[in-house]
Amino acid sequence: QLQQAIDRIFGKGGEQLKWLRMSLTLADPALPECPLIGCSTGFGTLCGYTMNEIVGRNCRFLVDPVPPHMINKGVRDVARNFTNAVRAGKNYQMPPDMLQPWMPPMTQDQGVFCAQMNAKKDGSLFENMFYLVKIDLDER
Repeated sequence: QLQQAIDRIFGKGGEQLKWLRMSLTLADPALPECPLIGCSTGFGTLCGYTMNEIVGRNCRFLVDPVPPHMINKGVRDVARNFTNAVRAGKNYQMPPDMLQPWMPPMTQDQGVFCAQMNAKKDGSLFENMFYLVKIDLDER
């Protein structure tokens, strides 16, 4: 299933994202564990992992090594709830108590901005700001 999802989005070989310097990942919530199905070279540079180490894994691999007291559990809930809503074909609205002053105003169909402490492959920590947005492909 994972290879079919990758091929459907990027074509055979997935070359379209390979040389993108900006940090970008794509995940498929329809697959078990919502694996990353593509990433840019910029994302690999940011976190220190190769594309082969990233694709097929859930993005939790960047949060799991972080000391528990540094993990924003609310952000983990937002990401999980957003993914579940997308999987169910529903819109998601970030809870008002999770909104931060730096976040742009968003309607429920525009996705959500989040920031979470992540760990690079070398163990160093970095604050990762990311944007979760639903992308419809074909009938899905």
